[in-house]
This record gives sequence, C-alpha cells and structure tokens, in this order.
Amino acid sequence: VLRRTDRIGPCAQAMALIQCILAIGVMQVASTFRSPFKEIILFFMCVGVLWGGLLVEQASKPATDGPGPPEGWSWREENKEKSEKSVTSNSKNKKKRKAAKEGADEEEEEDDEETIRLQPEVLMLGSAKTGKSLGVALVPGNPGIPHYYCGFGEELQKSFEAEGLDSPTIYCVGYVNFATQAERVTKRQKAGPVSVVEESARIAEVLEELQASHPDGFIIFGHSIGAWMVLQHLKSRTADEVPFAVLAMPFLEYRPFSMQPLLALLPPFLARLVSLTAAALPSKAKDFLAVPVSRNSRGSFPHDVTTKSFFCQPHQFPAVLELYRTEGPRLDAATSGQGFSECETILSKKDRPRILALYTKGDMWAPLEHSRRLRGLLSQKDEVIDLSADVAVDVKLGAPGHSFVLSREHSKSVAGIVAASFARNTAGSGTGPNR
Repeated sequence: VLRRTDRIGPCAQAMALIQCILAIGVMQVASTFRSPFKEIILFFMCVGVLWGGLLVEQASKPATDGPGPPEGWSWREENKEKSEKSVTSNSKNKKKRKAAKEGADEEEEEDDEETIRLQPEVLMLGSAKTGKSLGVALVPGNPGIPHYYCGFGEELQKSFEAEGLDSPTIYCVGYVNFATQAERVTKRQKAGPVSVVEESARIAEVLEELQASHPDGFIIFGHSIGAWMVLQHLKSRTADEVPFAVLAMPFLEYRPFSMQPLLALLPPFLARLVSLTAAALPSKAKDFLAVPVSRNSRGSFPHDVTTKSFFCQPHQFPAVLELYRTEGPRLDAATSGQGFSECETILSKKDRPRILALYTKGDMWAPLEHSRRLRGLLSQKDEVIDLSADVAVDVKLGAPGHSFVLSREHSKSVAGIVAASFARNTAGSGTGPNR
C-alpha cells in the first residue's frame, strides 16, 4: 500500500498509513491467540489490507468516460449560449454577495457555480426526413443513464415509420446525477447530487429547448419516475405545444407499506463501498457480473453500458439511492398536494396534452391499482393500457415488465403501441405524409 502512495493524493496517503498502523495492531493482537484462530485473523487481515488498498487507489483515480453513443446516435451539443448566460448571472450574483457580506465562503460559491453549469446529457438519433421533423424526447427512470433507452428509441422511430408517420428525431435525456462523460462526472462530483425536484427542473429546461427545435410537433415519453417529471413539465404546457405525452409504468405516488421503503435503508457508505469494489474488479469479473445486472448477454449494448457505467464509474450506484431517498418524501401522499392529488391538479387542465398511460402486472413502482386511480383522473381523449391484458402477449416472451427497455423485443412491442396510439389520433393533423 505504501509503495502505491506516490500515485495517490495526500488524503489517500493518510488513509493508507492508518491502514498500516491498524494492520500492525491487529497482528500484535492476533499473536496472543491460539491456532487456528491466529491464522484466521491474520488471513482476513491480509484480505482486508489488500482490499482496502484497492479501494483507496480506486477512489483516488480521476473520472473516466463511460459508454459512448451507439451506432447512429450522437451527443446533442449543450446550449452554450444559455450556459454562458447562467455562468454570467452566477458571477454577478457572486459579486453582489461579496459586496453585501465580506468574507463569504468562496468554496461554497464555486460549488454553486458548478451546479448551475451542469446540464443533463442528451443522446440524439437523427430523423431520416430532411428538414423539420417530429421530435420525441425520452425521459428515463432511475437510473437516468440515457444509453439504456437507445434501443427503445430506435424501435420507436421504426414504429412511427411503419404507421405511415414521418420519421421522428429521438432524444434520450439523461439525468445530471448519472453523468457518463468524464468532464461532466468531475463537475457532478464537485457539485454533489441533486434531488428529484432539482433533477426535474434541469430536465424541464432541456425539454423546453428540444420543443423549440420542433415547432411542427413534439412528444414526451416518461418512464417510471421520469413520468412524474414529465407531468411536472406539463404543468405549463398546452396541447398545441405538446400534443401527446406517454407515461410508461409511471411512479406517481410513494407506497409506504410496500418494498419501496426498504431500498432507502441501505447506508450511503455501504453503497459507496460496493461501487468502489465493483470498479476495482478485473475486467473479466466485470463482464461476468454485468450479465445478470443488465439482463443481457455479453456483447450486447445494454451489457456494454452496464460494464462501462456501474462497473467503471463509482458514482453511478450511490446516485441511484441518493436520488431515490428524495423521491419518496416528494411523492408521499401523506403530504398535502402530493401523489395522485397533485396529478389530479395537473390533469384537470382543459388544454393539456393527450395522455397515454402504460401499466403492467407485478410492477412495484406502478401497480395496476394505480392504473385504475389514474384512469379516473383522465378524460375520454386519453388511454390507459394494461400491457399484460389489453394487448396480445407473446406466451414465450411474456408481458413487458418495468425494465422493458432492457429487452429489445419488449421495446419493440411498447414502441408499436405508442406509435399506433399517436397515429389513431393524428388523422388530418399533418404529422404524417398522408395525414
């Protein structure tokens, strides 16, 4: 461990030194025990020192790039003009704070600046149509890594074309918490995690920019907690601006008497320990473990995304729990104006977009009971579909589950339902070549 300290920071050097001191202390204590207890203690001590050394080294490594865009996709360029305005505005506020109160904490101000600069990552799949096209934005669930939704986005584009509609431009909007590009990861680590409310506000800004780029038509698809974020965005949107919105397995209300509260019990330090251990594993071990995590075989894109994100970027797994801990309190119906009562306020708008809601059986986050409650808040122009009963289900494949985006066949099925629903309600609207 000490030999590696020339390659790690001062904080990690101190941790390594403490480890060595503790190891010496344990050895002295172990020497007082009889065999085989002495050998057992020494064995676990050696394992602990080696493991601890790997974790210290892993924690000190600089951020690396995660998965890249799949073939045909590209990163959407950040709105630099808006970013510069945000930074300029922050600089002005910084000067005002200094003038109002001398000796303000500069480090805290720098963190605020980094937070303002950071925007969600967006993957884009261009339209086959030249010129203006229909835009479709996909807002993921938790974890908000946009790459997982690329396969579904490709199937959605094909389904729209199969329905005789114009080929849409697909956008997969990531979360700030789940940055994958090294530069953004570094900024995210300096700024710290953001809550689900802040995440929703950042994504709303991106959706507003994307909508402005598609005046001929813009559709928003939200999955799980992403569906809740879509509803938040629709508070200030009309049917003319966003004609169609899809809520797929929407997580709209926290269920305290289910398995959901148990996920918040995992201590943050344990999540960090697991993530650092995963990142320190040999590449073959990463490939092996990524198979059950991604539910895909080696060589598939979801497997590659899982390997290069959760098994190479230590901030990803803790981000899942950090975000979830803010989801429960925000969606808890015990607080007035939250849960389905909040949905009722949003959906009661007369000029809101048409809604398609998708549910499936056995979903912990969006149970069928919620589908009935949501149906009571919607109008005749909307649709609520049970994917396990209202549509034909392949016996071998089964009905799409909550993580349908990890299955190409399930993605194709859901994409077909979305495209067909949009096509049925766009006759004469001019969104397709014969409509």
